[in-house]
Amino acid sequence: RGRRLVRTVFPVMTAETQSTESRCLMGRLESWALQDIFVWLHQGGKTAMVRVGTGLDAGVVFFQEGHLFRAEFGHQRGSDAVYNLLRLKTGPFTLIQRDLPLPEPNVRTPTPQLLIACAVARDGAHRKRHCA
Repeated sequence: RGRRLVRTVFPVMTAETQSTESRCLMGRLESWALQDIFVWLHQGGKTAMVRVGTGLDAGVVFFQEGHLFRAEFGHQRGSDAVYNLLRLKTGPFTLIQRDLPLPEPNVRTPTPQLLIACAVARDGAHRKRHCA
């Protein structure tokens, strides 16, 4: 109970960033819902990468100026990856906020529509399980 679930924001400097300062936020999904992080990045017009999980099973989501444009989670890509990442309730995440090399987009749905569609799908699945 007394352990810290979210580490503070701190500057990260590497040889790759050289004079460009980046910000990194590390925490756990138990304390910060991934959907809340995505909404914050979208509404704030942020450019960032969010890594969810650890190792080869980790998911990665890219935002450019607030627009979610690429997602990968295991063998899933695009909107399917976003939907399944948003189903996660536990585990670590790392948010790196800086200009990133831009991979090819694989999410074409506008961010607000995508987040709403994922929430509706999750709600429908929840109702189906609990109201059957």
